[in-house]
Amino acid sequence: SYAFNNNYANAADWFYKASDLGYESISILKYAQMLKAQEKYEEALKEFEKYLLEEPYRRPEMTQEIDACKKAITWIQRQENEYERDTYVSELTVLNSGDADFNPVIYQQNKMIITSSRDLSTGENNDSWTGDKYYDLFISDIKSATSFSAPVLFTGPFNSEFNDGTLAVNKDYTEVYFARCGSTDKKIDDYCGIYVSNYIDGKWSDPVSLPFFEDTMNLGTPCLSPDGNTLFFAATNPDGYGGADIYMSKRIEGGWDAPTNAGQVINTSGNEVFPYFDAEGNLYFSSDNHAGMGGLDIFSATWKNGKFSNIRNLEYPINSGADDFGFIML
Repeated sequence: SYAFNNNYANAADWFYKASDLGYESISILKYAQMLKAQEKYEEALKEFEKYLLEEPYRRPEMTQEIDACKKAITWIQRQENEYERDTYVSELTVLNSGDADFNPVIYQQNKMIITSSRDLSTGENNDSWTGDKYYDLFISDIKSATSFSAPVLFTGPFNSEFNDGTLAVNKDYTEVYFARCGSTDKKIDDYCGIYVSNYIDGKWSDPVSLPFFEDTMNLGTPCLSPDGNTLFFAATNPDGYGGADIYMSKRIEGGWDAPTNAGQVINTSGNEVFPYFDAEGNLYFSSDNHAGMGGLDIFSATWKNGKFSNIRNLEYPINSGADDFGFIML
């Protein structure tokens, strides 16, 4: 439970106890992963090597984990060297609250929309999964690359009494795509779907669900290709490679065609989420199974002629041992 809630320190304590008491070797692996998530890479290395002695048939996976720990140590040391450091990270305090705040999106050039579960979110109840308010979309004015106005609710038919978030918008700001899930019916499974709203005659239309799959899986984190003709999103399709995969759908007359999996170059047996394209057409996404520093890391990829290549980790300090996602470029 601690591991699923990203409480890495407590999870590590319990996995260590399980390992010390001689439970299955999986406890050694889980302990190593929790150490890695806390950026204790030297200790994690020893545990991955220990697990490999117990389960030698998993050498390819453990070799990747061991190499990832060694790379993480090198990346951190490089950025700690004042002569080699080239990247600086600072917190955008005005945009952040004591709750979840993520997935920034540029809107109308000088505004930013984020997804947040802060106290100002609509709806009277809290999400039973997180204990926090349900997610809503909030908008802020961009004053500079590091200065923003206090976020307020994004007006329009976007925020409901349940979860709404991870927005994508087209170039002329007339189409908004976002994820929505939740209902008052306790007898059904609430799956998240992709919704679209269009700006027509000076107002936003009521959001409409895009029927990409049957309502038996979660969809989210949509984004549009630079030309606006391909919609990318993450889906937990049991027919995928595992976890959440990135899917793509082509624009056709009257809507979107049947989505296809973005392929094994991008997708793994883990989770691939939060796709985003920069102005040059490079894809950025998060993955917890491509070799990384722990949890979700942000990666870049080249997209050309409908195919992906050149997967690259954005390294420390953009990535860390924890979950890193929702990357954009101003």
